[in-house]
Amino acid sequence: MDFEADQAALVLTDPDVVVVVVVVVVVPIMAIHGTQVPWGKVVMDGVPVVSARRLPSMLRALPEVLGPERVAALADQARIRLHPAA
Repeated sequence: MDFEADQAALVLTDPDVVVVVVVVVVVPIMAIHGTQVPWGKVVMDGVPVVSARRLPSMLRALPEVLGPERVAALADQARIRLHPAA
């Protein structure tokens, strides 16, 4: 999980910023489909493990770090630069 989060952070950079160093922090969260997670959430090696059903509310509860426009730009970058595993 940490490796994948680091790879996402490397890909999701800000191409408009040349002089300022931008640090993108990507926090791994594992969402489990098709089974229940004990107590609704478990943390393993610092990675929260939640049921997929709980993920949207968990993400909405996080503090807003980026505005909607920046989130949309990062989502576009992710679609273009991240490729599914073969």
